[in-house]
Amino acid sequence: MHLVDRSRPDPWVPADGPRQLMVSLWYPATAKKGTTARYVTPEESALILRGVPGGENHPPDTIAKTRTHARVGAPPSRRSLPLVVMSPGFTFPRATLTALGEDLDSRGYLVAAVEHTYESVATTFPDGRTTTCVVCRQQQTDELGARVAKVRVADISFVLDHLLKRAPLGLRIGKIAMVGHSMGGNSAAHTMAADQRVRVGVNLDGTFLPEAPTLTRPFMMFGTTTGHSPGGRDTSWDSAWPHLKGANQWLTVTGADHSSFTDPPSLTMRSSANRSASPPRPSPAPAQSKSPAPTWRPSSTATYATSTDPPQTSPKSYVIQGDSCSSRLVCQRRRG
Repeated sequence: MHLVDRSRPDPWVPADGPRQLMVSLWYPATAKKGTTARYVTPEESALILRGVPGGENHPPDTIAKTRTHARVGAPPSRRSLPLVVMSPGFTFPRATLTALGEDLDSRGYLVAAVEHTYESVATTFPDGRTTTCVVCRQQQTDELGARVAKVRVADISFVLDHLLKRAPLGLRIGKIAMVGHSMGGNSAAHTMAADQRVRVGVNLDGTFLPEAPTLTRPFMMFGTTTGHSPGGRDTSWDSAWPHLKGANQWLTVTGADHSSFTDPPSLTMRSSANRSASPPRPSPAPAQSKSPAPTWRPSSTATYATSTDPPQTSPKSYVIQGDSCSSRLVCQRRRG
């Protein structure tokens, strides 16, 4: 969806006029009708690869060849659905949350992933123009981070206004939750404080900036063991915990890094596996050659450790072995 918020100018490039956002929707469908939804556009793929080490060794449209499970315009299986709105990390396109979005919609949720224009490395609009990360050119300070969070709160509230009034395909929205990665997770907490319609929030490995607000509704902090265990490197989680007064949880994932909650690590592993299966070459493939399209494959050896104790106590944990992905773990914990 292409949405235009005519009540405010774009906060990063005011000369562009009203704030414009791209939003991807996933929902349970009755049949495999319609064309397969694209992962990213070729232009977005090229810009993403430009910032990836070794990306120059791939054709520019490589990431655009990633296969998804969604179909465009497929008939919904039912009209009334709970909504999960998703916010990606800073510089991350919304497409990097595709696996999580598809998993949640397969469990009966309407999912809306919001692209925060000029904060993403690449955003293509229906008119064909592709914007880049203008905010990345600014000095990265705490003050800028707080401003980014404020902009995202306004973006999410505008998207909720639109969906509640004019949801596509006759969909009716029930209860609302928000999940975000990195800056998106930080923004989930601040959105809950500003917008009472969001009843549940999840922060996937995001630093709280500014400090976390006081929340009385359920909120989950879900991060890496190295960075976000109680007493870990990111002290903002320890500071936030006393302010989370609802039915809250603090979980960590053993062996994960910051991007493990998104698609790129699995896409990278799959693409690397495809390359390693090919005969060795003395030089990089020529630009016109075709490399295998990366696909999403959940890991079959993931280990998850979780903790729900306050920071001042020693965490108790349990381990899940197998092909569980982060969204499944969240679902299991929520549904008890």
